[in-house]
Amino acid sequence: MTDSALWISSLTAGTAVLASWVTSRGTARAAQIQAAATERTQRTLRVSEARRSACVSLATRPPYRALEASIMGEPNAAALFDRCYAPFWGSVLTLVSTARAAAHDL
Repeated sequence: MTDSALWISSLTAGTAVLASWVTSRGTARAAQIQAAATERTQRTLRVSEARRSACVSLATRPPYRALEASIMGEPNAAALFDRCYAPFWGSVLTLVSTARAAAHDL
């Protein structure tokens, strides 16, 4: 009878050790997956916020103000728009290249 008890206790101990090892591996893997998902989410949010702020900064540039002035009928609005167009277009090209790089990094 003692041999049977020793065999059962050894089997139980081995099963407990194996279950503990499997649980720790699963927990470690779940933590890695969660960390990777959090990193991707934060990166996506940073890129989205950068795009949003870039678009807002473009919308407040002088060409939009000149366009509003043109709509309101101000006589010098066309000349103002012409002076502001080249720097504005440079900003648009910079925005597009930055957005492409950011999208490529995702």
